[in-house]
Amino acid sequence: MHDHYCDETVYSNEGKVLFKLLHVCARITTVPTPMGNYIPISPVRDDVAAAYKKGMEWKASKMLLPYKQLCSEKKVEAEIVQIEADDVPGCNI
Repeated sequence: MHDHYCDETVYSNEGKVLFKLLHVCARITTVPTPMGNYIPISPVRDDVAAAYKKGMEWKASKMLLPYKQLCSEKKVEAEIVQIEADDVPGCNI
């Protein structure tokens, strides 16, 4: 299960405003199988594990895309940042 966290912190640099849209999810330790259960990621081939992680990143980006588009409409620069961490307050942002 993934935890979602969005930080609307505004960073200013040389008069520009930049929003960082953060997605913090738990570290991926398992991958789904075709049978619908999950297995540890460690014995899975590297290319399969990488593809699964890439898919999860894509889903998170898709989830945050409407917020990024809203910022764009308001002429505010926004960046999507994805972080894997076991603890939202404890992650280094």
